[in-house]
Amino acid sequence: MKKQLIFGILLLIAFNAMANNIQKTEIAQSHAEYFKNQPYEQLSKIEKQRIASVWHVSVKDYQHYKRIMKNSPARNWYKKLDPVEVLGMTSANDKERMKYALIQAKLDIQRVTSELAYQRVYTAAVKSLLPNVKPIEWDRKKKS
Repeated sequence: MKKQLIFGILLLIAFNAMANNIQKTEIAQSHAEYFKNQPYEQLSKIEKQRIASVWHVSVKDYQHYKRIMKNSPARNWYKKLDPVEVLGMTSANDKERMKYALIQAKLDIQRVTSELAYQRVYTAAVKSLLPNVKPIEWDRKKKS
């Protein structure tokens, strides 16, 4: 009974973390899809704030990112990077680089925390379904 309760709690925690992460990802994707075909300059102030908030940057920072990606060779070098990384890599000084590094670190921590929460619950689920099966253990020493 106690095992089932713990498993249930772990499952709820992981699903909550996963749901939050999925919701944020879906919001970011829907914003990107909605705004993809509209010139940035034609978006309303609220729409620009929404886009910037997805990346945890100011509207001014996001506008700077758009200028970089439109008017510099960075549009070719960094086309697969997110706005925070582009802003960090094109920063003029260490203070700016640190600002964007901290934002990126926070975003990465949120993502990894969610992924690890799910992994813990997944591992518990496998153990509950296959209690007598041991996980694969790789022996680093070759047996002679």
